[in-house]
Amino acid sequence: MAAQTLGGMSKRGRAAVVACVAAAGWLLGGCAVRPFSEAELASMSRAADETLGGMRAKEGYLADSIDRSIAQAVFPKIGKGAFFVGFGLGSGVLIEDGEVTGTCRKTQVSGGYQIGGAVESEAVLFFSESALSDFKDGDFALASRGVAVIGESGRGYVEEFHGGADEYTSPRVGAMLGVAGALDFYSFRAVE
Repeated sequence: MAAQTLGGMSKRGRAAVVACVAAAGWLLGGCAVRPFSEAELASMSRAADETLGGMRAKEGYLADSIDRSIAQAVFPKIGKGAFFVGFGLGSGVLIEDGEVTGTCRKTQVSGGYQIGGAVESEAVLFFSESALSDFKDGDFALASRGVAVIGESGRGYVEEFHGGADEYTSPRVGAMLGVAGALDFYSFRAVE
């Protein structure tokens, strides 16, 4: 009996790809956030302020969400690349009450029909103490998304997840197209 195919790949093959992508994400996501020097932290803080300002200007509705949030994890640049299997990585800062309280890292693995490379900015807006606590403890991840970035013209999008946080992603530069599922892993280190 012939194996059933979906998109040219057997169900068993698709399951193997998903398992490999999930395992790679788990391994990459477990990597610790390295401590930033004072100069790096100051530079990242400025870039985070500029990123939030740009997001407010680009998408007016986002200003209210930023103001209502109790904290923001801001990733000024997340580099991504994909050819069916994709990876992304970026560093950022956690801002609480206007002050940087820690550094964070996002690691993403994805699989599906996708090709290209892009740089995006991202802000995770926290609306509950439990979601913020989960983020700090490393119990925070996001799954599933589509891909469509062409230069700077792509529109940002919001994904609500984890019952108390929203993710806003804004394209910066690149060309990346496709339909893919992704796993995003976040790690955090408090500023000492």
